[in-house]
Amino acid sequence: MPSALRPELTAKCLQLIYSQSANANVASMGGGALLGTLFWNIADRRIIVAWAVAYLLMILYRYRLGQRFQHAKPEEASQKWLNGFLSAVLVSGMLWGAYAVYLASMANEMQLAVVVLTVGALLSGAAIAYSVIISAFVAFSLPAMLPVGIFLLARGQSDSSFLGVLVIIWMLFMYRSAKRFRDFAVRSLDYQFENIGLVRSLAEQRDRATELADTLDRLSQTDSLTGVANRRGFDQALASAWKQANEAGSPLALMFCDVDYFKSYNDTYGHPAGDECLRKIAHEVDTVAREVGGRTSRIGGEEFAVLWPQATAITMAMLAEQIRQRVQALQLPHSGSASLGVVTASFGVASSSKSIGHLQQQTDRALYDSKKGGRNRVLVAAPEPLQ
Repeated sequence: MPSALRPELTAKCLQLIYSQSANANVASMGGGALLGTLFWNIADRRIIVAWAVAYLLMILYRYRLGQRFQHAKPEEASQKWLNGFLSAVLVSGMLWGAYAVYLASMANEMQLAVVVLTVGALLSGAAIAYSVIISAFVAFSLPAMLPVGIFLLARGQSDSSFLGVLVIIWMLFMYRSAKRFRDFAVRSLDYQFENIGLVRSLAEQRDRATELADTLDRLSQTDSLTGVANRRGFDQALASAWKQANEAGSPLALMFCDVDYFKSYNDTYGHPAGDECLRKIAHEVDTVAREVGGRTSRIGGEEFAVLWPQATAITMAMLAEQIRQRVQALQLPHSGSASLGVVTASFGVASSSKSIGHLQQQTDRALYDSKKGGRNRVLVAAPEPLQ
């Protein structure tokens, strides 16, 4: 077997010749039965029966070898399975060669022609069945037909010599045909594997492109400073949550959070300190929100929003109070704060089933009232009147 073949192509060639064994065995037994019947009253019957038993044992061996091959991974030890098959077809060819020479030694002209035609037909079948691995064809054809040709040439009779030459020519012709078929079959299989490889490569590129697109989309929805969702991400999440709430027939709750006196903080401590302050607050907001399945977004300079689809206005207000306490507990110094001297935040909460715009207006109004009422507090918008 050519060493240049890729492992998966070698394995496929082995699968093809193993799969053809059943047809080859049927043809051999048919040819053997034909010759056995023709020579039953001429040849030694014990030899005919012995050949039939020997060939049946060989067929049984090839069958068991094929069964083991089907449950194995031929690409891991292809040479082992090739050697096993070569040994089997070599013995089969030797049995046929010996049988044909024995029968030819006592045949008349008509019977001799039948022997030669039978072996020639088997050789033609082998050219198709085994040609994908040319060594398998040679392992069968040489011991099966060459002895007959040599025997006919050695008889020294003109008719036998002519027939012997024809046998040799036929064997060479079948070898050339087998090589051509082998080249065609291997090229076809190689194209098949190349196409499979191309499909896999395209699938991998598609997956990488999809992954890249997902990454870019995720990055386009992420605030680069704080790592939480940005305004675009918030708008998409809000639209999705609103649709789910409508389908469930329930209002949607929303929380806005605004860092108190943040402009003064930036003016006093500088923008780098302001950025660090926002990162720490975003971390606290996001940590609390994630614990209940909520999503945090930075929707303005110092303003954050939390979506918690399962929440009511009351449970959202409780979540806001927890966040408010954690922001204050950071104890970030803020000399510009009018109350505690540390960074604090104000919160507005609302729920609505009217529209997304109405929900945001109500939440923003609640946040405004929270800041107007002294900051560092949670204020819930008045509930909507029952319809």
